[in-house]
Amino acid sequence: MRLLPISISLLTIILFPLILFLQFQLMFLPYQAEWITWIHRLCLALDVAVVWYFWLRVGPDPDSEVKSVWTRAVTIAGAAILICFSWLIATFPGEGVYRNWVAVGLDRLSSFILRDGSRTVSRLLFEGEIDSARGQPRSLFANRIILPGERFFDVQKHEKTDISVSLRGRILRGAALQHADLRKADFTGAILQDASFVGASLQGARFGCPPKVDADVEARVRRRARAADCDGKRKTDLRHADFTEAKLQGATLEYSKLHGARLTGAKAQGASFNRADLTAALMGDTRLEGASLARANLLGAYLLNAQLQGADLARTDFKAANLFGSQLSGANISNADFATAMMNSTNLYRAFGISRGNMETACKSAICAPVVTTPDVRDFRTGNVASPPSSFDDASEIKTLDARGYQLLLARAVEGVESDRVKKLIESRLIFSIRRKVSSRGSS
Repeated sequence: MRLLPISISLLTIILFPLILFLQFQLMFLPYQAEWITWIHRLCLALDVAVVWYFWLRVGPDPDSEVKSVWTRAVTIAGAAILICFSWLIATFPGEGVYRNWVAVGLDRLSSFILRDGSRTVSRLLFEGEIDSARGQPRSLFANRIILPGERFFDVQKHEKTDISVSLRGRILRGAALQHADLRKADFTGAILQDASFVGASLQGARFGCPPKVDADVEARVRRRARAADCDGKRKTDLRHADFTEAKLQGATLEYSKLHGARLTGAKAQGASFNRADLTAALMGDTRLEGASLARANLLGAYLLNAQLQGADLARTDFKAANLFGSQLSGANISNADFATAMMNSTNLYRAFGISRGNMETACKSAICAPVVTTPDVRDFRTGNVASPPSSFDDASEIKTLDARGYQLLLARAVEGVESDRVKKLIESRLIFSIRRKVSSRGSS
């Protein structure tokens, strides 16, 4: 008869509170709010201390010394395992205790025992692969937001609004948002490191930098503040994010940290990457017609067959970038740095803003065979010497940017663009080079 009240007390006074605190921690873990997670951990540790204190007072019969020793040993081991799990195992990317020596050791031990490097404690508990059918992780819990295919944009509600959903400043490291509808979403200042936007709809989304708010009156007097000043500490962090085949037409990614990001096959016509850090970014086959990358850093970026017709590339850093087969027809390349860039078969036809001398200087270090420059210097090619095109009205070649070729280019550039504003922006940037060349010919 004594076993029943002991069991009831054990469940209601000891186990339920501990399980409740642990459940709170695991539920809020994907939101990656470090201070909230530490509150949960401290509450759990405090509850363990309270339970242990009263257990010593009203615990097992002190006359049964052997039973008392074993009971205390079991409770101490259980408390230690619970605290270790809460503080060292149930972690999320970005916090100080993530991937600590205990977690790493357990992963190595489990992979060694199971003879499989992909089957670890971390993957079993928190970082399992995503079930594409259910849209849920195959692990028991999760330490990141997982919402593949989620629809945040409603045509009736958000068609005439500027923002569909505000996620400004949110911590979303490693978020799984594949094929999600996030048109007009506001991610300004958010932390999206290692996030996945594969196939996502992000037309008109904002990944920019919030304006700097200076509360110091004396500092404002000493420095001439501008409304467009970027708060360098709150730039949107998209390092190693995956935008493969995402739709980014008209999106704003100014000042964003895109170091090592993957934009392979992304459609980013008319998007703004001004002053963005695209160091070592993978941008093969990316659609960037009419986009703006002024003063962007593309050091070591991979732009194989990228479409950059009519793009604004003024003062863009292309050092050590791979531009093999890229199309820069009609692009503004004023003061762009192509030093040590690989430019095999790069098309610079009617690109403007760079003189023949500067191009010759750039091609001393870059691999530029063959590169066609603007009509002003169309007889200049590096590599194989060849005569310039005999005609500029070849409608079969989109790259010629003549009357008929321009229409083909424009139709392809605005393909998939929904916003009329973005369409006009792309058209204006593409036609600017045509008007510029006509005016330059007239003046000459």
